[in-house]
Amino acid sequence: MIERLEIIRKREGMNKAEFERKLLKSSGYLNMLKKRNSYPSAEVIANFSRAFPKYNLKWLLTNEGSMLENTKNCPIDYSPQLTNKNYPEIYVMIESILSNQKKLFDSIKNLEKSFQFFSENHNSNY
Repeated sequence: MIERLEIIRKREGMNKAEFERKLLKSSGYLNMLKKRNSYPSAEVIANFSRAFPKYNLKWLLTNEGSMLENTKNCPIDYSPQLTNKNYPEIYVMIESILSNQKKLFDSIKNLEKSFQFFSENHNSNY
């Protein structure tokens, strides 16, 4: 997901500090996420959706669909009033997607370790 945020930042012509301010985060936030192999919180995703309403959250979170949102048919109000209190189902959905994405990432890392172990042991038998 960090890679997609970087794509959007560059597309918007912003440096990292400007982009992080739009997300209401301090300078260095994206680098911290990258170093920790972490994901933005639901609050940051909501801030993103307010600051950049033309981008598709499904694409941002899952890399599926179009990068740009079709705002004519979009049922979500991207006004500044979008909050956890007004749209709790969005926050629940975002947290669920992030949790599933983290589980998938962890599974991939475990598969890579297993493959590496298998490769090392398989090669040593010959």
